[in-house]
Amino acid sequence: YRLTYEHRQQDGSTINDNANGMQRGLLELKESEDFHCHYTSDSMERLETAMVNEYLSYHKDPNINDVVCLCPYKKYACGSYSVNNRLQEILNLLRGREEFKGDYGMSFRVGDPVMHIKTNNEQVSNGNVGEVEKIGFDEGVPAVFVKYDLGNKIEHVSYTVKEIDQL
Repeated sequence: YRLTYEHRQQDGSTINDNANGMQRGLLELKESEDFHCHYTSDSMERLETAMVNEYLSYHKDPNINDVVCLCPYKKYACGSYSVNNRLQEILNLLRGREEFKGDYGMSFRVGDPVMHIKTNNEQVSNGNVGEVEKIGFDEGVPAVFVKYDLGNKIEHVSYTVKEIDQL
């Protein structure tokens, strides 16, 4: 199957234009009010620090949930695992609270934003964004409980060690 229509962005969105251009092999990205690029020749570690700092520069904005940091991959410097861990340590400190350990050094804490990344669940789909609302037990098994506001309904989904790679 091939995605032919983007439901999460409006027509004319620069995000859509750039995504479609990248699929066609275009290397030039357009910038606009809803899409900014920062180019550098720094090391990946320095680039990761710049990514984290740029994201944090928006943190005082009440619409911070409308800002995302796109990572080129999951592992290593500049990957989503490393960037998320750094942002979590700044924005959602542990401070004696419980956390759930996942793969690749990821941990989940109450209040963390998360994204469901697999379409294998009747309640949520790939790309749905939610918030960790509780860390506890699901039928005696340690679990992360996530609340998804899907617009027309609220879904509550639990993830045990077996499913945590779906976040």
